[in-house]
Amino acid sequence: MSYILKRKIANSFQELVEKKGFDQVSITLIMKRIKIRRQTFYDYFKDKYDLLEWVINDSLEELIDNNIKYLPWKDIIKLTFFDLNANWRFYTKCIREQNEFDMTNAIAVHISFLINHLIVKNKAQPNSPKVALIYVMSLGISQLLTHNFLINHPDDYELLTDKAIKALNLTLIKLS
Repeated sequence: MSYILKRKIANSFQELVEKKGFDQVSITLIMKRIKIRRQTFYDYFKDKYDLLEWVINDSLEELIDNNIKYLPWKDIIKLTFFDLNANWRFYTKCIREQNEFDMTNAIAVHISFLINHLIVKNKAQPNSPKVALIYVMSLGISQLLTHNFLINHPDDYELLTDKAIKALNLTLIKLS
């Protein structure tokens, strides 16, 4: 599988969703835009929902999972919130126009991964109640983000970032 080709398909998809909306984007339109035959799409993805899932997870892996060893966790949260805000048009249209892929849960999974890493790094062993608390906290932060895409007067992403960091600080103190 060629990551570069998948990324090219994903970039075309994102640009088209921003312009036309999720419902109006077809596989034919995506592939015509990048001048690659339609069948190539199916070599990599089942449908546009599978592509959406790949786009979101690839982005979150790049922002969160791949930076765990290189950036302080607060910077990872700031970077993630910044990126989601920078692509708000794409995310908003995807959240509003489709119900098959749960973006809130996808974000929560990656934030949970970050928190679990912090717990292990601090030599705390996550037991069942801690794992549940981590997931609920991550889901809450994810809901904060995705809800902000859907309201008429969204909060500034920096305000949301500060709220998330404060909540995570309190959670990490409780878990240590």
